[in-house]
Amino acid sequence: MRGNRWRRPEVLVRAGVDGLIGATPEAFAVQCARLVAETETRVAMAQRAREAAEAATWDKVFEGVWAVYDACGAPVSVTAA
Repeated sequence: MRGNRWRRPEVLVRAGVDGLIGATPEAFAVQCARLVAETETRVAMAQRAREAAEAATWDKVFEGVWAVYDACGAPVSVTAA
């Protein structure tokens, strides 16, 4: 499953924190119904999901990449296209 890592919802969603995961379509439907029924849960989860999405900018992603390269001692050269 190495090539499909980013297709797994648990990589992008922290279950119960900023989203819900269902292992089957039926389980996912149950989770969706929960969000419809639990307004407070839905609002809080939406806020945390938004915060997580805003923190995952391309600049932040590349900061992590450059930090790994730097830690490995690899030369990094960035030029504008």
